Amino acid sequence: MSRKDEYLRQVRRALTVSRRQKVEILRDLEEAFASGREHGEAEEQVAERLGSPEEFAACIQEQLEPPGQRQHRQRFCIGTLLFPALAAFALWFYLQSLRFPKGIIGQANSTTTIWVSGPAWDLLPMILLPVAGLAALAAAIFFTLRYFRKK
Repeated sequence: MSRKDEYLRQVRRALTVSRRQKVEILRDLEEAFASGREHGEAEEQVAERLGSPEEFAACIQEQLEPPGQRQHRQRFCIGTLLFPALAAFALWFYLQSLRFPKGIIGQANSTTTIWVSGPAWDLLPMILLPVAGLAALAAAIFFTLRYFRKK
């Protein structure tokens, strides 16, 4: 595989734009390699002049995105992660408030010796909700830190 083909493949993989825009960008990139060849440049020289494929793709994407769109997308991602985390914790706290102490039946004023057992799935929300909430919260924190680090 030639240097040009490898460079184009890496740029194609690094781009996160629409299919139509990708085709146009790669066509322009092939023209840049052809122009360099016409002017006596080797493929390695053209690739070096363009920078790494990741840098090239990032530069092109910044030019194509309207100002603030990337920040808006990142904030939306953080919000979509925070909402389920908060919802999971709120539901968990609500379910915790509905639980009666062990040994209490109905509106009894004191403990009784009657034991009532519930279905096993009762424990699932008590374990699954906090774990899901913590996972979503951790992801939101990760993307928030990444967002502010890039600013």
